[in-house]
Formats: sequence, structure tokens, C-alpha cells
Amino acid sequence: GSRGGGAGMAMQSILARLATGCGSKEAVDQLAIDFCYINSKGNRRRIVKELLAVPRASLELLPFYARLAATLGRCMPDVPEQLVAQLERACCGHATQHNRSRRGAASDGRLEERVKNARFLAELGKCGACAPRVLFRVMKLCLDDFSGHNVEVVGALLEACGRWLALGGEDTATPMAHMMDTIERLRKAKNLDQRQALLIESALLACKPAAARARQRDKQHTPMQLYIRRLLYHDLT
Repeated sequence: GSRGGGAGMAMQSILARLATGCGSKEAVDQLAIDFCYINSKGNRRRIVKELLAVPRASLELLPFYARLAATLGRCMPDVPEQLVAQLERACCGHATQHNRSRRGAASDGRLEERVKNARFLAELGKCGACAPRVLFRVMKLCLDDFSGHNVEVVGALLEACGRWLALGGEDTATPMAHMMDTIERLRKAKNLDQRQALLIESALLACKPAAARARQRDKQHTPMQLYIRRLLYHDLT
């Protein structure tokens, strides 16, 4: 009895630390070590539930939560597997059923939740806890109806992991290049509002290597503008 109570208190302590003090790699790694001492099927379910409940206003925690899931996944693969499965299910379900961009608190909250889920998947991908094919599947589903909230979700995925996919190995670089071509084509073809068009344009630009980004930026300036920029940023400093 006392042993079970002690494990329960230890789990409560871990959940409390997850909510308030999980903002560094060292804290995450120590939390993963401590969790191993109370590892059980029930506790793994609880930590997955807690990871999924990260507040929408705390996106800065997502890289640390993803690191924790990936670290635990080395000896408890069901933790990242459950996490990825539930996040993908939520992303895909909302992409087809709730892709509205009507104003209002409910719609705004749903969009924030979708962006959070997409960014979480992206961070899990970068940690090796989510297969790139899952990220491509979510992106593809959003591109099938490239409007409303789906545009924002694609922008969030591009910002969070697009560069990682584009500059990765052949397994991700080639499909990502095709995906970026499709997104660029849809951006030009669809009647996106100005904010969404700029979101996608800047997100696509961020996916490209530095030299390509510089070339693309240079194309958008006249020779006189480039000369003035050079004076301001180089010759006069």
C-alpha cells in the first residue's frame, strides 16, 4: 500500500514538473530518468495525456515535450506511438470536418488547437519520434482543401519542420521539394487573403537554404534598392 502511494506521489510530482518546470533540456532529461523508476502502463498513459494537454498559449514547451517523448520512446516506444497517433488523428479529422475560418471564439480556439497539434507533430519529427511520412500525410490532407484553417496549419508545419524536411536525406528532401512546388502552385491559384498569402510565402522561403533565400530576396528588389540596402547595412556601418 505505502509503496503504491509513494509511486502515486512520485507521478504527481512528475506531472507537476511537466506543467511548470520543463523548460530546459536538462530538466527534461532528469524528468525522463525519474519517470523510469515509476514506469507502468497506467503511468505511460497518464504522461501521454498530460503531454497532449499542453496549453495552446505555451507553444514554447513543445520542443521540450517532444524531447521527453523521444527520450522515453527509446525504452517505452508506446509513449511516442500513442502521442503521434492521437495528434495525427486530431489533425486529419479537423482538416476534413472543421476547416472553417469563420470568426468567433470557438473557431479561433479550434484553429489554435490545430496549429498546436501540427507544431507538436513537427517537433516530434525533428526528435525522431514521428516518421516524416506522418507529416507529409497531414500536409497532403490540408492541401486537398487548401483554404480556411488548413492554410494556417500548412504554414505552421512549414515553419516548424519544413526546413528540416527540405534539407534532410533523400527520403525527405525529394518529397518535400514536390510538396513545396504544390504549395507554391496552390498559393498562386487560390484566392487567399493577403495575410494567408504572406504566411505561406514566408514559410516557404524559410524552408530553403540560405543562398536560395538570399537570391529570392534579391529578385524582389530593384538595382537601386539593392544599392541603397548595401549602403545602409554594409558601407555606412
